[in-house]
Order: sequence, then structure tokens, then C-alpha cells
Amino acid sequence: KPRFGVSVDTTKPGNVAKQVFTNSVAEKAGVRAGDEIVSLDGKETKTYDALLEAIRGAKGKVSLVVERDGERITLEAVFDDKKDEKKDEKKPPEPDKRWF
Repeated sequence: KPRFGVSVDTTKPGNVAKQVFTNSVAEKAGVRAGDEIVSLDGKETKTYDALLEAIRGAKGKVSLVVERDGERITLEAVFDDKKDEKKDEKKPPEPDKRWF
């Protein structure tokens, strides 16, 4: 399964994307650094654990709601099992941030 491709800072409330990885599901969906991930596939993602659970259960095309500049935007994320995705070449985030 392809990585969702964002790092979030869990020291702050919400799941705000600190970094969006190249060629990831999130980047292809249009997620930008600074976006707060509000829901995925109809599941609220108020906590890091809720976001992780939603990502693990996502299959095919799913709706992804982000809050950007105070406005909620619905994007479409595609989770498929293609093996030909290029791996990003960015380093993992600092230890105080989680990424998936």
C-alpha cells in the first residue's frame, strides 16, 4: 500500500501537515504543507491515532477534507496498490514529529 505521505507535528492540536512527500497519495490529492487534515473517507481525524486508523482503512478513491486558510476543501485521494511508485528522496522528519 502506498504511503499517505505527510509528516505532522503531534505537539500541537490537530493534524497539520508539516511536510508533504513527493509522489505520495497526499501530494497527488493536492494536500499542502499547513493544511489541517479534518477527515478521510468520512471519518473525522481529530487525533493522530484517528488519522492513522483512517489511512490504514482507506482503499481506492476516498474523500479527503482539509482546512486551508480557514476554508474547508474536499480533495480526492487515491489509495491503490501499484508497486511502481517512486520513493521520495526526502529525509524523515525530526524525532518530535511523526510521519506515515
